Amino acid sequence: MGKCELELTSLDSFFEYSKFDIPETPSDRSGHCDSELSELYTNDNFQSFCYKFTRNFTNIIIKWVRNSKYSSDNCEYLNYWTYSELIKNHFNVDKDDLSNSKIINDMTKLWKNYSDHFPQCELKNYKMSTEHFQYMKQLYDYSKDYSRIKENHCLDNLQCKPCYCIHIKKVISVFKLVQQECQSPRDNELCSLYNSIEGTKNPENLLNHMQCPNEDEDGFAAGPNGEDDLGSSLEGSPFRAGLNAGLSILGISVISFFLMYKFTPLQSWLNTVTRRLNRNKYFVGKEETNEMLSYNSETEDTNLSNNELNVSYNPLLNF
Repeated sequence: MGKCELELTSLDSFFEYSKFDIPETPSDRSGHCDSELSELYTNDNFQSFCYKFTRNFTNIIIKWVRNSKYSSDNCEYLNYWTYSELIKNHFNVDKDDLSNSKIINDMTKLWKNYSDHFPQCELKNYKMSTEHFQYMKQLYDYSKDYSRIKENHCLDNLQCKPCYCIHIKKVISVFKLVQQECQSPRDNELCSLYNSIEGTKNPENLLNHMQCPNEDEDGFAAGPNGEDDLGSSLEGSPFRAGLNAGLSILGISVISFFLMYKFTPLQSWLNTVTRRLNRNKYFVGKEETNEMLSYNSETEDTNLSNNELNVSYNPLLNF
């Protein structure tokens, strides 16, 4: 995981998709993936995709049941994740119009196994190209992350701020492309989303609010994947100067400690303390291990009562 990707994991969209992307396990196997899904089945990534999908939908439904409340956000994220996976893994999709894809019938069958429990959560029918879908997904994710980005206190941090600035600049690039598409009034989902963002969540206004430097003035440059060289952005900065001074002091301290350890009674005293700590650590570790084993056995004893979903529920995936 890159430096910036790690910094952005606190955003809602990154968090939601990271849960969906957790690799499938044997316990995620579902009988719904064994049914007649001829178009989906022809793809080599079918099983991996299907097991993740059935697990994700199951965990979302369990969350709704547990909270006695349906959340449209969960359903939207699942739709975006589903179509993104189908496109990314080269399933048989129509690049000019997703709604005409041959896999839609199979995907509808698979989806209905779960949406029967919550009819509000329907499989979306995106009447747009794969390119426009990717634009819409990025704008939707940004709209959900907007408040957290604006209120993020880490923007005073030299290591954090460049990542958010680069992220917003990438959103602005998409925003401007969609702006051109929606110059003349168009009644479609992409332009509706664009219009809702333009007024209250305009990324260009957010960039000004964040006080990001201009591209020719900032100390970092986005690479081919939007990843920046944060090391170069810190060259000559007060942070870098302080870091160098700190490392120099640390080096002197280490040398001094080594000389004291080698030529004074400090060595025998430290050895005595270390042996005592290791002995205590053994007993503490043994107690913690017993507690963990007890917790695991309780978790394993918890069974999902609703077997109609036909997939194992993993309590560690707290959706």
